[in-house]
Amino acid sequence: VRDIRLAYLSGQYVRAADLAAKQVENNRSGRDELIWSLEGATLMRVAGRLDDSVRTFDAADRLYENYAQQAKLKVGSESLALFTNPAKLPYRGRAYDGIMISVYQALESLQKGDRDAARVFINRTYERQQDAVAEHAAKIEKESASLQKDANVARTMQDPSFTNAFANLEHPVEGVAAYADYVNPFAVYLDGVFHWNAGGDQSDLQRAQKCFERVLAFAPDNAYVRDDFALASKAAAPGQLDAPVCYVLFETGSAPSREAVRIDVPIIVTKVSYVGISFPKLVTHDLYVKSLTVEKGGERWQTQRVASMDAVVAKDFANELPSIIAHATASAVAKAATAYALNSAAKQAGGEGAQLAAQILTAGYQLVMNVADTRTWNTLPKEFQVCKVTIPADRRIALSAPEYGWRQELTLNEGRVVVVWAKTVDQPSQMTVTQFTLK
Repeated sequence: VRDIRLAYLSGQYVRAADLAAKQVENNRSGRDELIWSLEGATLMRVAGRLDDSVRTFDAADRLYENYAQQAKLKVGSESLALFTNPAKLPYRGRAYDGIMISVYQALESLQKGDRDAARVFINRTYERQQDAVAEHAAKIEKESASLQKDANVARTMQDPSFTNAFANLEHPVEGVAAYADYVNPFAVYLDGVFHWNAGGDQSDLQRAQKCFERVLAFAPDNAYVRDDFALASKAAAPGQLDAPVCYVLFETGSAPSREAVRIDVPIIVTKVSYVGISFPKLVTHDLYVKSLTVEKGGERWQTQRVASMDAVVAKDFANELPSIIAHATASAVAKAATAYALNSAAKQAGGEGAQLAAQILTAGYQLVMNVADTRTWNTLPKEFQVCKVTIPADRRIALSAPEYGWRQELTLNEGRVVVVWAKTVDQPSQMTVTQFTLK
């Protein structure tokens, strides 16, 4: 895993993709199959292995959907896994995972020139955002409530020292407006760009208008989104452009990762005092290329943020956190009570020596089980940024990051609407660039 991360961060995308493909195979039908499918598909995409990425995203999509259907039938079933290390349970995916799977499937369909498939995946991004609002929040609420029915769990979670211990687990994203539940503005933006430029009727035009309007609520200063909204609002049909245009879609940085933090909390069970519990905490990564410069005919434009994945992930984490806390606390209470019962029984059966042996065993068990689930989709970007320029007669543009001394010239594909996709983590030297014709 470390080798994959180092290869990815150093821009060795082919090596990272090869190593990730092995992990995908090694975890087939295992608890980490979905998370490695997500990482593998993304790395294959960045490495230019489009067909491999498409197949792996398709497999991830089926697995995510299977878990989603199971969750509808088994709301609250996680309360039965109180004695299990959460990291040993299958990774079932989070709401933003499902949305981003569909986003990448749509982009890859457009790269392959299959607009019909792209429309299906774009529609799915919308459906998954709606489903998440309707179902995921209810699932978390019910799960948390069912776990707190235990009087000891409820009393523990109401203890002031417990409340204070969790005050810093949520990670607010500075400088970014909080997004609505399960909204991914980039997914909405891609929806708008597709229906505006590749739509065929009045309903497509109206959908594009609505999408651009929604994105502006989250990125009110984005001049390119505002321009598309203005054009779509006065057009009589989709794609009424004065001149051919190029969209630059820029993925930069790394989405938040999760790290384990140990918190000592009071377990309100007779003769059991403080127990340490591990919880996940978000960690944001602030080393990234802040923007790309798009050059054309001596003029320059800057990419502008359309979506912060920091904000998307943080919002999802905040929604999930009460359930995480309730489950971990219920698990700690159950383990502590069981340990106390076993130790007491050992003392009655064999005296102090037997009790000591039992205490060592139960303490070791709790240590092994006291592990936070820090699995998350690490190869998602920190931000999605966009730029839009008219295509010059010679179809030549350049991408640059002047502060790093990096520049790359491009000859745009034929077409009235061309999309350039660029991705890097924290250095332009890691940049990968591709393009496709949307219209």
